[in-house]
Amino acid sequence: MSETVPSDSGEQNRRLYSIDVIKGFIIIAVVLLHFIIIVPSDEPRTGNSNLALQALYTGLMLFFIFSGYFFRPEKSSWSQVKKRLIIIGTVTVAGLVILPVIMYVYVTLLGYGTDPMDLPQCFRSLFGNWKIFNIDTNEDFPIFAIHNGYYFLQIMLVSFVLFYPIAVRVVNDDRKLIVAIILLVTGTFVLAEFVGCELPLYSQLAPIATAFMLVGAFLGKHKVIERIEYGELTSKWNLMYLAIAAVVGVVMLVLFEPGVYFDDTIFGDYGGYSAYPYFIICCAFCYIFLSIGVVLNKIPGLRKILSTLGRHTLGILCLHIFVLKLLIAPFYDLVRRYAFPDFAITEKLVIGLIGIAICGILLEYVFPRATAKLREIASRD
Repeated sequence: MSETVPSDSGEQNRRLYSIDVIKGFIIIAVVLLHFIIIVPSDEPRTGNSNLALQALYTGLMLFFIFSGYFFRPEKSSWSQVKKRLIIIGTVTVAGLVILPVIMYVYVTLLGYGTDPMDLPQCFRSLFGNWKIFNIDTNEDFPIFAIHNGYYFLQIMLVSFVLFYPIAVRVVNDDRKLIVAIILLVTGTFVLAEFVGCELPLYSQLAPIATAFMLVGAFLGKHKVIERIEYGELTSKWNLMYLAIAAVVGVVMLVLFEPGVYFDDTIFGDYGGYSAYPYFIICCAFCYIFLSIGVVLNKIPGLRKILSTLGRHTLGILCLHIFVLKLLIAPFYDLVRRYAFPDFAITEKLVIGLIGIAICGILLEYVFPRATAKLREIASRD
């Protein structure tokens, strides 16, 4: 090894820049995928889609994995839960209350036909889909709605409440940790196969999200990312794991297409049973993405851009639909029910990258004081 792995006593706080880099890469992919696929379509939402797109979409689970990576059982469980809940809860509420009002005023000034009675439909998105009570917040949502992507934050709110009490009890025993992961994925299978409804705050997806967080805790305990980043990228053990991940991931991707509709509790074509291959496929590709992040981290210019975006993934997730609608509303006709109208993919790629850049600039240079204050408040005892 050319570099040493940071130890608990020495470089514990040394930042893992490859995590920021891969988070930046994934958030770019997520924004572009949202821009491209959330358009008017008569095709049903099933597990079938472009395989490369499906593989890329699995990287979304890395955000759950990273959320568990830095878990340390010696710290107060409640303080960690409280900090995460305050930050994510504040972002969710602000995004789903303030931004739709601004967008409503904006599209009204542009001459779109709007109805103030549609605003409660946006506010109802604060609680996710309530299909168990015959309420669907995605049904015919207005043109100024910006809630796509917020389901992820709502899942995280519930998952953190599950994760910390479980992790405290199992993270130091790999056997218990593996059993906990299996039970959580099985819980997702039961909810998807036999209950078949969407719960408030997308709670039906919290078990599998918590399972991914436990995978992150496992990787963090064994300092896997540190070992890869600080010298073992091309070691025999990492190349072997990469080869296994590639073979398992690609073969299972072809056999059990996971799709791109995680928010609809669709893991593939086999109902709730698809939760098991979905989990394995995501873990395999996420390991590959981790090593890709380390490689990208070695490219100076690209590292700067991606790591900056990676530090602001939560804010970008909150802002990207809002910013993209601001950009396209004067030039393309917004439609109800779908976030974006359908137009040339090359134009979408260009506008999407511009939107990502605007989000990054706002979060890096305009809002840092507000975000720092939020973190300070969240960290108070």
